Amino acid sequence: EDDLIFISGTLGEARLGLKVLSSKKKNLSKEEKKYLKKFLKPKVHTSLGKNLQNIATSCIDISDGLLGDLGHICNQSNKGAEINIASIPHAGPFQDALTWGDDYELCFTAPMNREKEINNLAKSLKIKINKIGKITNTRGIKFYNGEKRVHLKQTSYNHFKK
Repeated sequence: EDDLIFISGTLGEARLGLKVLSSKKKNLSKEEKKYLKKFLKPKVHTSLGKNLQNIATSCIDISDGLLGDLGHICNQSNKGAEINIASIPHAGPFQDALTWGDDYELCFTAPMNREKEINNLAKSLKIKINKIGKITNTRGIKFYNGEKRVHLKQTSYNHFKK
């Protein structure tokens, strides 16, 4: 109960990197190079994962998109989530940020009283960590923009989709 949901990094950058790669464009901008590197050489946050061992109540790498992977956490724990979409740092289309997983950022939950510790950890590791919502007792993932409920198409990457 009272667990908050956090993510590391910025979602959607690897998707933009794939678009840059597919475009076969030469003379890339600094931004395009950053996205390309994010797609081709994603940084795995092993130090963050190790440091969360005694803090987080659950943790998953975002490999199938935030919605899919947060969905796994909720299903495994018979819980739901409320997400504030304004708090999700993303690059490119928002739907891609939610459903694309090649960023390999971490999504984790932790008790409310550990938030300060998490913020200090983010500073010491120089990793951006954002609180994006909370775990609820009602199953399903609900989205809000401030107080207003928002309905999004909930899809994530499916390895078996034709």
